[in-house]
Amino acid sequence: TAAPKADVKKILSKMAKSFGVTEDQIYAKLADSVNSNPNLRVIRANNSLFIYFNKGNGNVEIVLETIDTPRDLIDSLGQFIKSMAKIGFKTGEFLVSNPQIIKDLKIAGGNVEVKSKNTLMPDGKTPAMVGIVRFV
Repeated sequence: TAAPKADVKKILSKMAKSFGVTEDQIYAKLADSVNSNPNLRVIRANNSLFIYFNKGNGNVEIVLETIDTPRDLIDSLGQFIKSMAKIGFKTGEFLVSNPQIIKDLKIAGGNVEVKSKNTLMPDGKTPAMVGIVRFV
């Protein structure tokens, strides 16, 4: 069984730290962004938040914030893939900050590929990799 549901702000704590703001501030900013931008949405599965931006033509850009255990994360990824397919999206693109996510997506039933991007990760050294998951 999945871990108990954590507070959304707890899930956002890593993102808040990376932006140098509090959990309350990042939560308020995300809520405001979702309320003011119809293309920005959030899906929760277990203790994972999938923040996605609708780029049109069935494509979304995804940011994942999670405090799930590895086992729960695979379940969360599977739920997200099914939800996105049900909504009618075709593909999702995301920056690969941890290569394990590619393996986890495949275990969760995702059809995923990785492409290199002509930019660097925030560390300024590592080449950026983009993952593309197909929902259909």
